[in-house]
Amino acid sequence: MQKTFTIKLFIIATLCFLFGLGMMFINSLVYERSNYHQSVMEEIKTMHAGDQFMIAPFLLIGDAPVFAQSSSITGTSDVQDDKYRRGIYHAISHQSSLDISQKYQPITPPKTEDGATTPVSLIIPISDLRGASNAKITINGKEHPTKFNTQGKYHLSYIEAIITDDARTLDEPLNIHTNLNVLGIDSLHIAPTGDNAQVSLAGNWSEPKFLGDALPNNKRIDATGFSADWQNDFLATANTQAIISASECKSECSPNLHNNLNHLAVAFVNTTDTYTLTDRAIKYALLFLVISFGTFFLFETMKKLRIHPLQYGLVASALLMFYVLLLSLAEHIAFYAAYGIAAGACALLIGFYTYYVLGGAKRSGAFTLLLSSLYAGFYFILSIDELNLLLGAVFCFLLLAAVMFITRKVDWYALELNPMKLSQTHQSEGDSHANS
Repeated sequence: MQKTFTIKLFIIATLCFLFGLGMMFINSLVYERSNYHQSVMEEIKTMHAGDQFMIAPFLLIGDAPVFAQSSSITGTSDVQDDKYRRGIYHAISHQSSLDISQKYQPITPPKTEDGATTPVSLIIPISDLRGASNAKITINGKEHPTKFNTQGKYHLSYIEAIITDDARTLDEPLNIHTNLNVLGIDSLHIAPTGDNAQVSLAGNWSEPKFLGDALPNNKRIDATGFSADWQNDFLATANTQAIISASECKSECSPNLHNNLNHLAVAFVNTTDTYTLTDRAIKYALLFLVISFGTFFLFETMKKLRIHPLQYGLVASALLMFYVLLLSLAEHIAFYAAYGIAAGACALLIGFYTYYVLGGAKRSGAFTLLLSSLYAGFYFILSIDELNLLLGAVFCFLLLAAVMFITRKVDWYALELNPMKLSQTHQSEGDSHANS
């Protein structure tokens, strides 16, 4: 009767609502695991060097900063994702080799009140000195010794080279060449200073994310790595003025230059990490359920089968388990392998069950093929980061068009889900299947 048809639709809608509640729980689980992963990463950063922020080197004459006429910073980063681990979680670290060339005007240090020469030094401010090593500073061909200063001028920590003792060097233009290694986790930030500041970074990471206050003027990203070039005189000039203002700051002022300076940055991220891809997959969960329930409902109405609401619920539970398996497996193995195992297990389980629900191998095989094709199609959509929304929309549109085409001649008002009639039909088909 038409009343039975309406009740069945209401039950299916209720099951969809309960499925949605289950997906909300799984989504919260993904969010919780992702947050825990981030907390582990922050803990690793406290034990090792974290995000590194370097200000381009400049001279200090007493407390007064002097900046380069031109500077070129070139960096090469060796990026690894298996160096620092904590259980199943691992951090993306970089070992960056920086090569810095600068030119300065000749310097005449003023005398102090007692007649001594005002100290002159070159400083390289770095946010976390634990990651700085192998610093080598050469001025006009002569190497100068370096030291770490954790409580230096302007509340900065930096590598310092004293050059006051070489008066002959200061009487002529200074060509300063600096080499050092900087170890960090997640990202490298560089704040340019002075005039004609150029920054070039390259590395072996194929998924860099360019951050900061200016994008690269030129960049290259491919499977072997990346390279990027910046030149932004405005940012360098603004940083120069900010440091000069900090040098004039009195004792009651506590400037935080690392937060106030403009910077250029590259972050070494994994855009297809476990939690991001799982979250994307969850967004299509309800579509899986609607397709599965819709297929069952079409078998009921067009093939006169009788499927109990509990059987709908068991299939929905299997679809729900796919996401739990996917999340738990992807934390231990590659996402593509976790997706394949979870999708294959759920498709086989549902295919086995629908053999008895749909009353035959042909129908069960068709449904299993449909489900497997959906899993494969959505994995293809998930794997294309920049086009996943477009491809998902096109896929849903084509799927809707297919359903409308298949049901175009169905007279929904004429449908009768007579339990006795369906039971007899289902029994006769089962006897026929058994005889065959």
